[in-house]
This record gives sequence, C-alpha cells and structure tokens, in this order.
Amino acid sequence: MTTSTTSEASIDEPSGLDDLESKISDRQSALGQLETISNEIDALYESAAEMDESSRETVAHEMQQLEHEVVSSASIDELEAAKDRIADVIAAPYRQAVIRARTTVCETIGIDGCLDDETIEGLNEALQRCESEELREMETSFEQIQDQLTSLPEAAQSAVGQILADQTHWYLTDPKTRLKPLIDTVEAQSDALETVDDAIAGLAWGPDTLLANNSDYYGEGVTTVDADTIVQYMNTVDNRLVDTDGLNLTTVSEAYLTENLPVENPAEFVDLFEDLSRHVTQCVGDEVEYVRANALVEHPEDPSAHEASDVAGYVDDVDRFIESPSGEKPAHRLAGKLSQLTDAYQQWAETYTSWLTRDAVAIEAVDSLTELPAYDPPSDSINLIDQEPTTKMVAERPTAAVAAHEAYEDWVDTLQDEASPVGSVDIENLLALVRGEAVSTVNVGPEEFATLGELLGDKLMLNLSNGSEGA
Repeated sequence: MTTSTTSEASIDEPSGLDDLESKISDRQSALGQLETISNEIDALYESAAEMDESSRETVAHEMQQLEHEVVSSASIDELEAAKDRIADVIAAPYRQAVIRARTTVCETIGIDGCLDDETIEGLNEALQRCESEELREMETSFEQIQDQLTSLPEAAQSAVGQILADQTHWYLTDPKTRLKPLIDTVEAQSDALETVDDAIAGLAWGPDTLLANNSDYYGEGVTTVDADTIVQYMNTVDNRLVDTDGLNLTTVSEAYLTENLPVENPAEFVDLFEDLSRHVTQCVGDEVEYVRANALVEHPEDPSAHEASDVAGYVDDVDRFIESPSGEKPAHRLAGKLSQLTDAYQQWAETYTSWLTRDAVAIEAVDSLTELPAYDPPSDSINLIDQEPTTKMVAERPTAAVAAHEAYEDWVDTLQDEASPVGSVDIENLLALVRGEAVSTVNVGPEEFATLGELLGDKLMLNLSNGSEGA
C-alpha cells in the first residue's frame, strides 16, 4: 500500500505592491485636481472675455506674468495659488465696478459724505470675499436700484438715505435680496402717492399739498397707500360738489383736507378720504332743506314774526361756516350744523302748518257765517280755500306758505276796517272763536256776545270757571 501526501502551493504578493497602488491613487487624485483647476482657469478666462475693453486691457497686462506662473508651477499647491491670483485679477475690475455703482447710489440718497472710513473699509472687505459672478450680479442690482432712485421724488430718496445711514452694512453688502426689495417698496409708495397727488391737482377743492414730497410716508414697514380707493372717494366727493348747486361745499372740503393733511401714517389716508366722502354726502342730503330755509328767511321782512327766527339763526351759522370753515374736520362740523338746520326747519314747517290750518278754518267760517269780504289768496301762495295745508306742502313751498299767511293777515285787517256788517263784534274774537280758541268774557260785552250767538249759533259754547274771569 502506498501513501501520498498533497500540499497547496501559495504565491506571496510582492512587498512593494501596496505602495504602488497608493502612488497610483495619488496620481489619479492629482490628475483630478489638475483637471478641476484647469476647468476653473478656463472659466476665469471666459469671464474675462465678457469684460469691457478697458477692463480686459487692465487684466491682460497682469495676466502675462500669471500665465508664466501657471506654466512653471511645480506643484498643485503652486498651481492653485496661481489660479487664485488669476481669479483676483479678473475680479478686480468687477469689484471696482461695484464700488462705483454703490457710490453712485449713496450719492443719490445723500449719504456718500456720511460714511466713515471704517464703514467703507468693511464694505470693501466684504467684496473681497465675492467671486466675479457675484460681483457682476451686485453691479447689476446697484445699477437697477440707481435707475429706480433717479425716478423717485427727493423725499423718497431722502427716506432711503435715512434707512441706509442706520443699517449701511446690512443693505449695501447685499443689494439684490435686501436693498432692492426696500427700493421696490418705496417706489410702489411713491407711485401711489403721486397718483393721489395727480387726482388732487385736478380738483377745484384740492389743497396745495404734495403727499409724495413727505419723507415720513416712506420706509420699512410703511403700508403702501391704497391709491385706487382714495381716488374713488375723491371722485365721489367731486361728483357731490358738482351736483350741489345751492350749497357751496368747496371751501369746506378744501379746509377739511388742508386741516388733516399730512397725517403721520399714510395708511390713514383711506379713512380720511372715506370720512370726507361720508360727511359731504350727509351735507348734500340736507341741501334741499338748506335752500328752502334760505328762501324762507329771505322772504319775510321779520322772520321772527313767522316763527322762523331759529331757522334764520341756523342759516346764518351755516353761511358763516361755509364762508370761513374752521376747527377740526370741518366737513363733519358742517354736516352737524346742517342737521340742526334741517331739524329746525322741519319744526318750523310743522308749526306753520298749524297756523295755516287755523287760518283756513277762520276763512271758511267767516265766508259761511257772515257777509264780510271773502279771502282772496295771491297766486304765489298756498291755497287755503280748496285744500288742507300739510307739513310736506309747507316744507316744499315755504315762501308760498308765508305768502298765504301774510295774505290772511291782510284780509283780517280788511275785516277790521269793515266790521260794521256784524255789529259790534271784534273781528279778532270772531276769528279766535271760529278757530276753536277760547275768548275771555272780560273782553266780550253783552251786545257782542249776542251778535256772536247769532253768528255762531250752537257752535258757541259758554264755559264758567271759579276764577275772576269767565270764558
């Protein structure tokens, strides 16, 4: 029997293989770095090609030496350093362009002379950390902002200057995402205020106030004025004034705005113009009564003789106020005065209606009971013979109502002159009785009483009292 022994053979790796693989990996990494740096340098050259001619000439002068450094670089670190110097050379013109654009903006808003050396140095140091593309974006943003600022009123520019003077680094180091939104807000406010100013300029009652020229109306957190709504209210007021012939509200509206403009918070403009529109509308609602009240107090020689003294007083108060408005919110005050005038006029109409009603009763009674001259109404008066006077009728035709009562009083005077046909009757007593009023027997003698009995028959009532006088 034969026994055989089998053993596995093994091959040992060369001792230097691990080191070789490490070197290969290092070389591959270096090649990757070289490719990355090469691409970055190419990108820098492409950026330089987009420069203006003057900037390219400046960069080209320095690039000759830098190109030599790139070619002669003995290590990746040296090549990386050369690339950084190329980037800095190419970025320099963009950096200067940003500084120029930023300076122009500062000059426009009036803070160029207010920035100290430390602030300027901090702003420039921030630019050193920016790449060419960032710098180009910053320059573009500053140029856009400058265009916007140029179109703004001086007050808006000044307001922006005040904000940037307090927060210089915050806004000037990031013009695209910080400063531009602020300018957009200010520009929108300026446009809105100028829209309102244009609308005011077209009004006969507009004050000489330019809202867009008030720097307090601009800034961070300031609500943009709702110009469309304000103009609508303005048009409402203007239409009310045009449609109001008998009541001059122009001076009051102008005084109202002059008194209340400017306000501290531009967001209050809507409320202000809405308030004016509401009160002017209230005033217009009382125009008819004001016109009628004027006609009333101008018609009789003595308004107090026609219970119109209160109305006359309110008319004078309104007229004086319209001529020279005063106090806070004059449109509101005028609306109150006109409301009082309307109430007084309606009270007068009710009182005068009762007068004319009594006149009508007396006229009918005298005509039916006596042979005295008949009442002859003038053509411009309320007819007291064929119709019953009403408060509405009197309120709508105050002068006709006064003319009717004046004609009645003239008729009574005629009856006094021709009283003989009814014997010894006092015409005033007769008229008082036919109106249902009481007449004291102290003023009525036996003969007159007998005559009144004949005239009035069972319509005459005798009431006895415990007093010294009978009625």
